[in-house]
Amino acid sequence: MRFGRLVAVLGVLVVMGCGNAALPAGQGGGVRAPTDPLSLVGTWQLNDAGDASGAVVRLAAGRISIEQGCRTLDGTWRAGWDGLFVADVTAGSPCPGDTDAAALSTPQWLAQAVRFEPVGTDAMLLDAAGARVARLSPSDAPPLPYQEAPESTVTDEARRAWQEPVPLPSAVVADGDLVGRWTPAGGGGSYAEFAATGEWTGSDGCNGDGGRWLTGSEGSFLASQAAATTLLGCPGVPVGSWLGQAARAGFDGATLVLLDASGAEIGRLERL
Repeated sequence: MRFGRLVAVLGVLVVMGCGNAALPAGQGGGVRAPTDPLSLVGTWQLNDAGDASGAVVRLAAGRISIEQGCRTLDGTWRAGWDGLFVADVTAGSPCPGDTDAAALSTPQWLAQAVRFEPVGTDAMLLDAAGARVARLSPSDAPPLPYQEAPESTVTDEARRAWQEPVPLPSAVVADGDLVGRWTPAGGGGSYAEFAATGEWTGSDGCNGDGGRWLTGSEGSFLASQAAATTLLGCPGVPVGSWLGQAARAGFDGATLVLLDASGAEIGRLERL
């Protein structure tokens, strides 16, 4: 079958305010059998999520949409072979008469979800303590009129980008603290800043960006990426795209190294 911006890893399990949670840094919640994250791709009905239950959740590779009545939320998600899951909402279409901006923000159940676990034909979304925050069940909701392909379509490009990541190279170690502000060499104002609450903000030197981030064991790393908040062309370094592609993060001395699933180095950042 198939199966969705959060979290950091720091030492002890911390449950943050406002419905956010953080995992202990460097700990992916224990050893588990690898699970293909692209098994989550498809159309689902949301269950066990309070008032949000009954919504249609559509997961394409990297994109999520949530349809609840007349309201639609759109965003990004990533998941790992170790069961890590990170997602958030970046845009939405309100219902007529909607005046509450929070209605188009990341819903609490999605903000709390940091792991996924297939159970039969369903997929469970779990919080940092391992408690269920939502259950996804297969849905026969028809595709949207503007969709070029059904949600279940997985391209060869997506399969390569979401393959099980190779281990970190021997010169790069997983132990280290990502929290703080980082910049690429010669970045011209480009940076990424990781907060202990699991959010990151950044810039390519002109355009603002941000999302949620999560780390697991052996340097596994996931980050969701919002659309740029400004539309300026910029010669700076696309740090947000680096984070969105990274499957592992480690340290070469004091330098943060980001690698994709194939083990290819995406970029290096230095702490400011």
